[in-house]
Amino acid sequence: RGVTCKDGVVRKLRLVNNKVTGALPESLGKLSGLRELLLTGNHISGPLSEGIRPLRELRILSASKNQMAGTLPQWLGELEELKEINLSYNSFVSIPPSV
Repeated sequence: RGVTCKDGVVRKLRLVNNKVTGALPESLGKLSGLRELLLTGNHISGPLSEGIRPLRELRILSASKNQMAGTLPQWLGELEELKEINLSYNSFVSIPPSV
């Protein structure tokens, strides 16, 4: 349930309410076929990871109810397939116009 693959490619990573702590690793970017990243209800801290930037197929990013902070990056608007984003209940201070 936590990882969904199709044809050997990770499509969905669901770690909801899983007690994940620390910052998101940049190695997330190696999951190039990832379409859904669901991280709600953990203890993830720090800014939104640069590791998300290469995920050009990402459609859903849900990381609400964590401890992330800072400014949302401009590159978030470059993820053209991203249709749903939920980063509520974090401590982000600004949203760039491209998002």
